[in-house]
Amino acid sequence: MIVLAIGNRAPFNRLVRAVDLWAARHPEAELFAQIGPDGAEPAHMAFTRRLTKAELDARIASARLLVTHVEIDFLLTALARAVPVIVLPRLPILGEDRGAVQGALAERLMGYDLVRVARNEAHLTEMLDAPLPQAAGRSNALSPAVELQHAMGDIANTNIARRHAAE
Repeated sequence: MIVLAIGNRAPFNRLVRAVDLWAARHPEAELFAQIGPDGAEPAHMAFTRRLTKAELDARIASARLLVTHVEIDFLLTALARAVPVIVLPRLPILGEDRGAVQGALAERLMGYDLVRVARNEAHLTEMLDAPLPQAAGRSNALSPAVELQHAMGDIANTNIARRHAAE
């Protein structure tokens, strides 16, 4: 099953619509979406607006693929269980995110074996049609949790340095 997870804070209509259009062209695919509040409802896949953390973790753990935005909790859950992930970052220019954190973290995620970062909706659908990413099995890699914490720290430090340079 492919799981689309948006979270419970804010809708992400661009992502929901892109996956829903893909689902319309692939009726054989089994999909489930957690779409968040007040957002667009998909017509071609089962969905719910909200799930508890435990419910969503269980869905992700049983998925063959997770499609999401740059949501750390979802990424950690998927990577800890070796579930491949396709990420479409929220974009500040479209009013989907308040800062550049999603884009910056998405750039860092490009180095993960199990993560693919889509540039846009068309790229996302190409990735959905492609073979799933596989783990390369690097024995010296940090755990996903540690790597993501390092990435978030680097991004925070970069943002602080930019603010000081602008002053």
